Amino acid sequence: GNVYVADYGNHRIQKFSSSGRFLAKWGTYGSGDGQFIEPQGVAVDGSGNVYVSDIFKNRIQKFAATTRPTHTPYPTYTRVYPRPQPLLGQR
Repeated sequence: GNVYVADYGNHRIQKFSSSGRFLAKWGTYGSGDGQFIEPQGVAVDGSGNVYVSDIFKNRIQKFAATTRPTHTPYPTYTRVYPRPQPLLGQR
């Protein structure tokens, strides 16, 4: 599978193939949809949706597994989860 990297200092997400080949990047500094202020984590679900934790904005952004209509290889922004709460049993 692919490897996703939260590029903290550049306020973006980078995507690489399992062999390390660069595939895509997205995000800029800011608080709008698809923007980040020092993203700190990235996860991918079984459907390929990408979730990015944006710690300074207290949110998690979800990006759809499909590519944008322009066929660029990065996902389409779909939703913000404001102020994520810890999972049960975590502190």
